[in-house]
Amino acid sequence: MLDSANPYLKEIEQALPRVLASFDCDPFSPTRGLGDRRFWAWKTADFPNATMQGAVNGLSRIVAAGMLPASISEASIIGRIDDAIEATKLITARDGSLVEAFPNEKSFCVTALVAFDILCAADGLAQKVPPEMVSRWRETAAPLIDFICRNDETHAIISNHLATAVAALLRWKGRDARIARERAQQLLSVIMANQSAEGWYSEYGAMDPGYETLGLYYLADAYGSLESTDLRDSIGRSLGFVAYFCHPDGSFGGVYGSRNTRFLVPAAFEALALTIPEAADVARFARQSIADRSVVTLAAIDEPNLAPHFNAYCHAAAESMGRPAPEPTNDLPHESSEPFRRTFEHAQCVIDNGPSHYTVVSISKGGVVAHFKKDEASSFFDPGVCGRMAGRTYSTQALQSDNEHSLVDNVVTVSAPFVELIGERPTPLKFLVLRVLALTVFLYRPFAEWTKRALVKRLITGQRLAGVTNTRTIRLGPEIEIADTQTLAGEMELLRSKKPFTAIHMASAGYWQVGDDKP
Repeated sequence: MLDSANPYLKEIEQALPRVLASFDCDPFSPTRGLGDRRFWAWKTADFPNATMQGAVNGLSRIVAAGMLPASISEASIIGRIDDAIEATKLITARDGSLVEAFPNEKSFCVTALVAFDILCAADGLAQKVPPEMVSRWRETAAPLIDFICRNDETHAIISNHLATAVAALLRWKGRDARIARERAQQLLSVIMANQSAEGWYSEYGAMDPGYETLGLYYLADAYGSLESTDLRDSIGRSLGFVAYFCHPDGSFGGVYGSRNTRFLVPAAFEALALTIPEAADVARFARQSIADRSVVTLAAIDEPNLAPHFNAYCHAAAESMGRPAPEPTNDLPHESSEPFRRTFEHAQCVIDNGPSHYTVVSISKGGVVAHFKKDEASSFFDPGVCGRMAGRTYSTQALQSDNEHSLVDNVVTVSAPFVELIGERPTPLKFLVLRVLALTVFLYRPFAEWTKRALVKRLITGQRLAGVTNTRTIRLGPEIEIADTQTLAGEMELLRSKKPFTAIHMASAGYWQVGDDKP
């Protein structure tokens, strides 16, 4: 499998044992084919998270592309794919939904995800497996498609979730295909209506480079079905925006995004590299960064996120098989030796580039700074100011769309309130309450969606102010200077840390990359 010109293959080969071990392969087990080991093996979960069922997509792609290691039987993997898709029927609710976080969740996102992945497997292996098997797989996806046709995700605009649904619906060729296509167009219009003029797609109302790349994976697949000029232009604007968050040290994204993510999902860039120049530029960066593990790679992803990332790496590997790294068509922003400064007013961030440095400043997150020295391949991150008062911890990093700020000459000034860090943790009592709700009122989906909105407010968007404001002054240039002053500080004790921190709950943040432990 290994190919030195294709760094995705190394990641796939290392992850493959973990993916295969996730599934129950006991021929006499009632949970044969399920991919949630916490449920079927450890028995520490009282419901199966359906997300891992989606790994059939990546497995089918490496079979179809001939990328399986020689020591692994193709027929055996096809049998595992069949078992996993059959097991999906066992965990599909009567309304066609699947769950991720709690019983009777009726998750729009995971239902769309698994529908897409099953249909990808059916399409990808249609020439390798009997027609009867392909038909069974597609019929397994039918109730899932019906669910996403009839239901909406209401707790936030999360563009990568909507993009997953669009891609799934466009791959559906069974009964009511016209309805599915119309629904795909409707959801796509929501994504594009919420796309900023600057190019980024909304993730909880703001931009997040990591999830932008995951959403692009699904939108690129949708483009393969639609070939819409409007969608191509929309993707092109997103690609142009994403390029600004490729860093000189090979890292990507970070706590300046709404969801604090640092992964770079490579599938869209490889899929579009031959048709959209901006995609080729990021694909070239992604190959090197993944090879160096300068970004969060597949090896660092935990089980709840493993399937979609595994699938995306398999897609990227298949797209780039036998193809050299894309030739540079344009410099990425950080590769330019010409000084420039770019302010994204909607994203509320400033990019400052010089011959020897590259800096990202987030206005909306209180002046979070990512600063890079190009000649030394070194980086400096300042995630904001923290303080403790009356037993609570506060920071200036909470997302705010209305922080007062100015940019005069080389000086950025940002005023941001101290907001309590969200450190909510599960307890037995909280789980008991959630389970009682799951077994009663969550049977009615609007109550489940209302609860999700409440959880989003409690864990992500809710804010408790300390009544203290920080004014951060940032002098841009090769040797960046940062100064902080507080008003009405009162009893607040300032805390200092050289390590990045996050102000909200976000399970997809905090994955390891090599820069975390460099000398």
